[in-house]
Amino acid sequence: ICSAIWLAVVVYHYGIAIFYTIIRVREWDFENIMPTCFIIYTGMITGSVASKGMGGIIPSIAHFMLMFGFTMYTILLPVVLYIVFRSEILDDHKLPTVGIVCSPAPLGIVGILTIEPHPNSYMLAWLIVTGLILLVVVYTYILKLFKDGFKPTYAAFTFPLAIATLAAYKLSAYFFKHGNTVMGGLFELLGNIEIFIATYVVFFVLINFINMFFKAINPRFGAYLEKEEQLLGGAVYSPDDPDNPTDYE
Repeated sequence: ICSAIWLAVVVYHYGIAIFYTIIRVREWDFENIMPTCFIIYTGMITGSVASKGMGGIIPSIAHFMLMFGFTMYTILLPVVLYIVFRSEILDDHKLPTVGIVCSPAPLGIVGILTIEPHPNSYMLAWLIVTGLILLVVVYTYILKLFKDGFKPTYAAFTFPLAIATLAAYKLSAYFFKHGNTVMGGLFELLGNIEIFIATYVVFFVLINFINMFFKAINPRFGAYLEKEEQLLGGAVYSPDDPDNPTDYE
């Protein structure tokens, strides 16, 4: 049953990828390409990770998905980096999606170390180097954006930070297994730091979404929360923010 569900989801994901590609080719509009395009093409590596322990043709399909995701990551990375750093496509509301840029590399690392008995050292090195650089970039954006209060698009930071933490621990175990205690210790330390930051960001997003939910279903309770937030030094989520869907008047 699990294998059948897995195969069905893989077919569905590839269907979405084909549909998305056709739309983008027809439009041929560079401004419609966002960091979120990584989800379509590299997100299927998640299926490779989930295939662990399955038999039949699934390991071969999982390996193909891993290689496909790695190839698309390498191809799309320059395009996405241009969008983030050189173009004006990302406005203030879309800017938090930059968090997605650091997810494909650690996802690829987790995929390689999960399903490959003998990981390719060149692939692993490429993913480690680019992943660490992009992780620093994302941390920089977090420090910059979170100062301005909460926006729903901050949810884009949650999965990338979580998968980066898992990748660090996977790399630590991999290096310890191969006798490289220095690198193993470094990635273990990095994982401990990352899990603290990721936990903070996830709880920050969760609490603010719960806050928004109660404000939306109960205007009086929302008004009470606004007063409490102002007493604490300002609203966590301002009702004047154009992203805020609620109205308390």
